[in-house]
Amino acid sequence: GGVYVGGTLTSKSGNVFTHNRASSNGGDIYVDTSSIIVTLTSNSMSRGQATDGASIYLASGGLSIDQSSFDNSQANNNGGIYLADGTFHLTNSNYSFGNATGYGGAIYTKTLQTVQIQNNIFSNNLAVLGGGIYIEQGAFTVDTIQFLQNQANNGGAVYTQTGTIGVSTSKFIGNKASGQGAGYYQAAGSWASVLTVYQQNQATA
Repeated sequence: GGVYVGGTLTSKSGNVFTHNRASSNGGDIYVDTSSIIVTLTSNSMSRGQATDGASIYLASGGLSIDQSSFDNSQANNNGGIYLADGTFHLTNSNYSFGNATGYGGAIYTKTLQTVQIQNNIFSNNLAVLGGGIYIEQGAFTVDTIQFLQNQANNGGAVYTQTGTIGVSTSKFIGNKASGQGAGYYQAAGSWASVLTVYQQNQATA
């Protein structure tokens, strides 16, 4: 991929990652830092490609992203951003036109301890399960998020396998599922939704 991070990296002031590829994981950035938190601010990542984590692969540690944009990523398996373990915060960012042939067009979470996403837009992302986000397990907090026109077989915007999910002050608009759950699909776990709009989502099953 473009960058491997095994220590502390703070990336600021309009860095651009484009057309980076990895034969395995982490098309733009691969992060493996144990307890260290990696901070990425004001970055643009476009057309990253990898097996898992077309844009970013977090193997361990912590990852915090703010004021960044992601578009046109291609994961040959799962996740534009693949979160294997650790903690993850995403704020004030956009992820659009992410494509995964497996799960999680924009984000795939596996065994993370905590995930917090706030004030982001996920639009026109595509996957088999979880067009916007696929959650395998963990504690997931969603606040002031827009899920717009994402698509999947099940869970057009979000698919949860298990875990604890809290959604507040968000919008699920125009998402599609060829199976079930155009806005949200929950296989197991708990889901709480407060002050959230579900509008013009379409499931055909």
